[in-house]
Amino acid sequence: MVYISGFIVAMLLTMVFIPPVKQLGYQLGLVDTPNQRKVHLTPIPRIGGVAMIMGAAVPLVLWLTLGAELSSYLVGASLIIVFGVLDDAFDLDFRLKFAVQIVASLVVTVLGGIVIHRLSLFGVSIELPHLLAVPVTVFFILAVVNAVNFADGLDGLAGGVTLLSLIALAAFAYEARANDILLIATVLVGSVMGFLLFNSHPAQVFMGDGGSQFLGFSLAVMSIHLTQRDGAVLSAFLPLLIVGMPLIDLVFVIVSRKLKGKSLFRPDKGHIHHRLLELGLRQYGSVFVIYLLQSVIILFALWFRSEGDTFILALYLFFLVAVSMLIVGAARYGALPGAKSINRLMYGPVRRLRITVKRHRLPALARNVALISIVGYLVIGTLLLNEVKFEVGVISAGLWSLFFVLKPKQVTEKLSGWFIRFVYYLTASGVLFLMYTSPEIFDSHRTGIKVFFSMLAGMIFIAIEYSGDERLKLRPIDFLVVTTALILPGVVGLSDVDEVYWFVAAHLLVLFYGVELVLLSYRNSSRISAIQYLYTAPLLVLAVRGLSGI
Repeated sequence: MVYISGFIVAMLLTMVFIPPVKQLGYQLGLVDTPNQRKVHLTPIPRIGGVAMIMGAAVPLVLWLTLGAELSSYLVGASLIIVFGVLDDAFDLDFRLKFAVQIVASLVVTVLGGIVIHRLSLFGVSIELPHLLAVPVTVFFILAVVNAVNFADGLDGLAGGVTLLSLIALAAFAYEARANDILLIATVLVGSVMGFLLFNSHPAQVFMGDGGSQFLGFSLAVMSIHLTQRDGAVLSAFLPLLIVGMPLIDLVFVIVSRKLKGKSLFRPDKGHIHHRLLELGLRQYGSVFVIYLLQSVIILFALWFRSEGDTFILALYLFFLVAVSMLIVGAARYGALPGAKSINRLMYGPVRRLRITVKRHRLPALARNVALISIVGYLVIGTLLLNEVKFEVGVISAGLWSLFFVLKPKQVTEKLSGWFIRFVYYLTASGVLFLMYTSPEIFDSHRTGIKVFFSMLAGMIFIAIEYSGDERLKLRPIDFLVVTTALILPGVVGLSDVDEVYWFVAAHLLVLFYGVELVLLSYRNSSRISAIQYLYTAPLLVLAVRGLSGI
């Protein structure tokens, strides 16, 4: 299925592009410097969104069929990206940024015809004239673009909440058979997931204005396109719930500043994530609470997707008031009830369990078992294939040979690390795809495969959570990724064929965590070279089988 392929390609390419883009950010001085308003303590590259956009661009160019609507979206998105990246580099005047956002929105509405023209309140259908529909649509797009941009205040926050929104958008598009929107949504889910592995606390890179505005623009335009297209049965107000927390935060900040007589355009620490930090939550805890609130809103959007406009609007207003009252009430109380428990939850289980696990050296055992299991599973999978095509053998042989040549110290460590991960991830993707699309393997061993990956995920969890290595600490995004992998097939009602592709994507995530666990754990070990070659064993088997015809 092209959608899962787009998801995988976007995620892989984003993960591959992040390291060189991050290094380029340091070299060009495109870093976010700490100040009184920000919570990070060291300069961090702020052009990670470029890698995310590049990762998404490739599958969209390959598989997206363009019409007037999507062409206008790509033109508008290009404007947003270019000036967003320029803003990251040169800190543009906010009036220029706002003007560009308006122009990009007009491209979509005027040239693409994507407008909010159909509403229904209290049983009365309302058809907006074009002269009114255009400014209403532009206003909504501007609100979402800036809401997502403002949400980019904590590590992994903007990406995480947008990820949930994009998953919901994909689910709605799948049900409506809106194939163009489904492809865009799944590709963006893949690129955001790949980015978040480097952006969660402590972040190695920020998405910057280019990335956050692109995500906001895409989410706004695609949600309008989904609910306003011909034959659409979804509520015109459903995009409010799809976007969720970023819009609630935007309204909360605007009202707060207005009541205090402050400028609406002067940055402060009045955002919901800042308030949560002031109420006693740490970074993980604050991000976790916002993820949780966003998840609740998204679930309600999925459950009540068939309701009318009045109900959906009332539901959004309920969440807006409820979240605002929670923050204001907690501020008056002086602390958020349960903040200490949330912090303890996010910073690991109880101390006694941690001591017991370390006493028996379970993290090291789990790490070694994970290494052997990953390599063994992929090698056995390649051996079980009925046939490996000659072309696959040629590609595998070429990659393995290139790996063998580039692995020694003729290249820099950074380039070597970039290429090593590219080979590993591409190999794992290819082997899983070949295995799971072979009925003689997947249908015959489906239960065993599920049990294996459940046990492998558990071992990786133990090895990461109890390693004592800060680089491996589990983050809110890790819980979000795992939860998504578990619940999405049930939420959208995937068919058996679709489920196969989702297995590929979900199992790839487990393998990625396992590979990163081993590479980081043995980075400074004398065994790292042998381990790196061991990971290429499945590629070598594919090469031998494909070229020899075995």
